[in-house]
Amino acid sequence: MSRKWPFFLATALLVLAFASLGYYFIAERAAFKGEGDFELKVKTSASISGIGDSLVGEGLKFPELFEFLSKRMNYTDKNLKPGLYEIHRDLSLVELIRHLRSGRQKPVNVTINSVRTIPQLAGKITRNLELDSLDFIDHLTQNDRWNDTTMTRFIPNTYKIYWNISAQDLLKRMDRERRIFFDKKDRRARCDSLGMTPTEVYIMASIVEQESTIEEEKPLIASVYLNRIDRGIKLQADPTVVFANQDFSIRRVLNKHLRFDSPYNTYIYEGLPPGPICMPSISSLDAVMYPADTDYIFFCARPGYQNGHAFASTLREHNNNARRYREWLRSEGIF
Repeated sequence: MSRKWPFFLATALLVLAFASLGYYFIAERAAFKGEGDFELKVKTSASISGIGDSLVGEGLKFPELFEFLSKRMNYTDKNLKPGLYEIHRDLSLVELIRHLRSGRQKPVNVTINSVRTIPQLAGKITRNLELDSLDFIDHLTQNDRWNDTTMTRFIPNTYKIYWNISAQDLLKRMDRERRIFFDKKDRRARCDSLGMTPTEVYIMASIVEQESTIEEEKPLIASVYLNRIDRGIKLQADPTVVFANQDFSIRRVLNKHLRFDSPYNTYIYEGLPPGPICMPSISSLDAVMYPADTDYIFFCARPGYQNGHAFASTLREHNNNARRYREWLRSEGIF
């Protein structure tokens, strides 16, 4: 037996060497079947085995070896890094594990615009994130930050954000982007010159946004409302009445809508409403900060479809404009 022991030992070492060589050979080959890169979402609650299962769905060739090498390379449940990773199919298992272990995740594009309410905003901003929209709203509520002016914390734009960002970090990012926006192009100084805060400018811009889709008109509409504020005249903005009624299907504001008692109804209450009625575009924000120099205090729709508005400085002129529009409506059978 003593003479056979060296033989068995040599054989075992040889087998082990071949096995190690085989593992090394496999680990250095392309880890996936098929073609084309793909994205892997590693959730905050993920595990190595769960990641392996996801990778199998993408054509991972050697799932058992993936878990074995992950442990050998100190990529475990305790130190995995959640996020969105871009995976190239020609990566070897070793390269794949190094990539996931590094935490170099791919940011996603988050576009926020054209929303009226906080729930709509939450749905849009979290659509491509791990963060749940209801959790995001809960975070706003728990921190007593969801109020009439909450929308003003968000500047419409497309942002590159990490997929697994937390609600707290997301709000910090949005607050920073808001500061950057108002610090550019002397916008903060323009707000001061109007005697308005950035929040008040945002609220006014939300009304301008809902009044017209014609970019050239926005500075004119802004001038009307700013002139009314200066003269102590109620804004009497139809879009605020629609928001007050919370019925966004309203196409024509009627007397019954005007009577709805709400601080957002600018036919009843003077000055700006307590918060924005939508998220304004950048052009509407700039229209308020850089309004046209006019003495207009009235405007109404022009006859025709999508013909914009007719502006007036006097009530007589405005009444004439309104009469012409009503006559056109009757001629079209709209009344």
